[in-house]
Amino acid sequence: MLKFLGVLSLLVTSNLGLSSDWTQNPSKHSIHQKYAEKGAKPATGRSGTATLKVRALVNKDSTTSLEVTTGELDQMNSQSNLMSKVQVKKMSSDNTVIQTMNYSNNSNTFSLTMPEVTRGQSLQVQANVRGQDGKRTDVVTVKANAILRPDTAVTKLQMPETTTPNSSVVILAEVKELNGDVGATANCVLTVDGTETASIPALWIDAGSTVNCMFTHSFSQSGPHTVKVSVTHQVPADYSSDNNSQEATIMVQSSMNLNYSASAYKQYTKYSNSYYYYYGYNYISDNYNEGIYLNVSADKEISFPVNITVTNSIDGALVNNDSVTLAPTDTYNYDWTYGYQRQSCGYSYSTDGYRGIQFCSGSYNYDVNYYTTQEWSSLYSWTYSGVVTYSCDGYSNCYYYQNYSYGVMHSDMNVVDLSATVVGQNGLGFALDTQVQVNNPYEYNYGWNSDLTSCYQDYYYYSYCYYYKGKSGQSFGTVP
Repeated sequence: MLKFLGVLSLLVTSNLGLSSDWTQNPSKHSIHQKYAEKGAKPATGRSGTATLKVRALVNKDSTTSLEVTTGELDQMNSQSNLMSKVQVKKMSSDNTVIQTMNYSNNSNTFSLTMPEVTRGQSLQVQANVRGQDGKRTDVVTVKANAILRPDTAVTKLQMPETTTPNSSVVILAEVKELNGDVGATANCVLTVDGTETASIPALWIDAGSTVNCMFTHSFSQSGPHTVKVSVTHQVPADYSSDNNSQEATIMVQSSMNLNYSASAYKQYTKYSNSYYYYYGYNYISDNYNEGIYLNVSADKEISFPVNITVTNSIDGALVNNDSVTLAPTDTYNYDWTYGYQRQSCGYSYSTDGYRGIQFCSGSYNYDVNYYTTQEWSSLYSWTYSGVVTYSCDGYSNCYYYQNYSYGVMHSDMNVVDLSATVVGQNGLGFALDTQVQVNNPYEYNYGWNSDLTSCYQDYYYYSYCYYYKGKSGQSFGTVP
């Protein structure tokens, strides 16, 4: 996205030489002028001064819509000739008549929805067409093949993930006609947070073709905004409405500096602690666990209440997507003669207690006569999970606790994707995405034998053994 915007900027502002297939001033054409029309056109017929146009469009529900007019399809034809009778014949592949249907009519248009007409099948339409003066009637016969109704779809939406208030953002949507038989016109509409902000009316998408809708928009309010581009009011009507739009979120934030660190690990631990001689006690645990942690600090005070979303994925599989609104639960204010220090913190924990989000923000000035006020905010989130098995050997009995599990363990952990979005009441906020490669192996053994079946004991029968093995990774950096 950002590369595209950079290239666009270069084309507009640079005076560098361009190759022969590039131009700094592309020609402009009227939106009413079709760039191409390779799809099927209506079947036409003429007798005397009377003309007839016919189109048969196969719908998604397997019915076929037959449209007949003495004027132009998809337009109001109040001045065209009237049809008094219409005959429709359904034809087989060898051009024999399967079914004949006769209808009375007193209009310049005629339409019919027909079952069991497949793509490519022929329909013969014959109509009695009266002249405007009502004195002459011509019989016009037209044969048309059924084609798929056009299916216009918004297949891609491109824009930056972040911007600053009141900056111009280029929003580019890719629109395709998917069925490949006939083109269509449609409105391309931009909505921001559910409100229509711009529209390109009656653009043409040729059969099987791809076009782009380009908008420029500026966001005055900080925070996340939902951007949606849709195609509407298709003519002919659309084959499917399921693919008529794409939407994405853009984060609008005042300029601030971020420092972040993210880490992840996956580990097996075996632990033993016994004092058998005095207490007859032997405690052993096998522990498989994993953890994901994110810490972000900013140089602006993001005020409470704060809306926070934290998302973690392991090897492409979603682990958690947590959205919370935090109010301050701890507040610290301290003032002295020449300065002050203020801090507020809020916390949220999952019901199982193994995911959490902590956010704090504040400001300070140790001497207002000499220093400028310093603002700050910090986000900390954690997610961990595992399966633990305990065994206890005391006096003469040995018993095992049932397995206790928390979270969801993953068979492996190679790549962890983390993202966080924060928006405060004062409109300040940030959005951050980072990735951790979990590829640093480690192993440590204290007291266990090589196959981890025996723990060394001294002559008092006291033992303490600890073994762990796993892998970890970390990413950190600054933004911008």
